[in-house]
This record gives sequence, C-alpha cells and structure tokens, in this order.
Amino acid sequence: MNKTCLFLKAAAAACADEADVISAHLKSMHVDTELIEWISIDDFTKRVVGKKFEIIYLGAHADCSGFGESNGTLHPWENLGAAICGSDCMVPEGTLFLGCCRGGMKTVALKILKQCAKIDYVMGPNWKSKGGNLATAFAAFTRSRLINSDEPAEAAERASKAVGQVFTCYDRQELEAELELLNKLGEIAHNQLVIYQIVSALRDDITRISDQLGLVGTAPDLESTGFDELFCCPPP
Repeated sequence: MNKTCLFLKAAAAACADEADVISAHLKSMHVDTELIEWISIDDFTKRVVGKKFEIIYLGAHADCSGFGESNGTLHPWENLGAAICGSDCMVPEGTLFLGCCRGGMKTVALKILKQCAKIDYVMGPNWKSKGGNLATAFAAFTRSRLINSDEPAEAAERASKAVGQVFTCYDRQELEAELELLNKLGEIAHNQLVIYQIVSALRDDITRISDQLGLVGTAPDLESTGFDELFCCPPP
C-alpha cells in the first residue's frame, strides 16, 4: 500500500504548478498525493476523516502568527495543530512541512506542537522563500527521509543545500522541555485569571454589602415614625 501525502492549499499562491511538481516527485517514490483546500477546522476534519498521511504539505503565505492569504486574514497556527490533532490524520513519525515563509521559525513549531501531541516533526524555511525553492527543498527532504531513512536533521540539511537556504526540522522530543514550560505558563495564566475573577466577584459583593449597610445606617428612626403604635399589640 502506497504512502500518502496531503497537499493542503491555504493560499492562491500555492499554485497548481507547485502542487504538480510535488505530486510528480512523490509519485516517483510511490507516494500518493491528495490535495484539499483549507477552509476551517471543521471542514478539514470532515475531508480527512479516516485517512492517514505520512507527510502534510502546507502551501500558504505565513508569518509567526498564522497562515493564509497575504492580503487576507491569517489563521492562527494553533488552528492547524487543532485540526490535525482532532482528525487524527497523521501517522506516528509523520512530518508537517510548512511550505511558506518563516515556516521554520521555532515559535511557529512550538505553537503547533503545543496544540497537537500527534505531530512529531515540523519542517520549514527560516526566511522568505519562493514556490520553486519550496518544492525543490521538499523533494530533497522527502527523498532523504523516505528513501534514505535519514534522521530529520540530516534531511533538513539536504533540503537547505538543495536551494541554498536554511530549512529547519523540529523534533517534538527535542522540544519537550520548552513545551512543558509553555504548558506550565499556560496553567499559571489560567490560575491568575481564575483568581482575578474571584477577587472581582468578592469586590462586587463587598461593594453591594457596603451599600446595603449604608442604607441601614441612614434608615429613619422607628420610634419617630410611630412604628410601635402601628405594629405593636395594643394594651389590654
């Protein structure tokens, strides 16, 4: 049974030529290619349900915050991680190849890996890159990994040499300490928010009680209003 690569197109710039080059390269290695467009997490999940991919290639514009069209709204990297994790569409030891500018930044890899424990490797260029270079680097990387069974760092180095540009492959195991720190910082931030909400609620309660006490303190004198005469039992 052939292995399968998912070409995930999230921008018009991820043109058919780029997809065709990558598909032809993978076919020579007996790897099938499936192409879908990114719309949303839910749509992605429906399209890949029951499927497994050795490699997911993302074709998009991107920066450290997210991916998508260069002149449109970018989708957070966390959304991509959530979609892959929720659909369980990646095999163990699979690679997410970010075919977009800045896809090799560590901050991007950490956002994705923190969101999804089912992604083992995140690969991409550290700087701006063109579609042709991305396709060439991807070809060098996948051949190194799938045919030569090179370790990810070696495969990334081969991709970098193929286009004269730095590509980095991040290994989840190497980033476990940083991921654990991010999780702890997230827990601390959550706890601080809970404490803030509790303190705010207490402050509101104290303010309300103070207002009520103030009303009691300024209440009219009961004797002067004839309270006893109105409500006490008359003498026999």
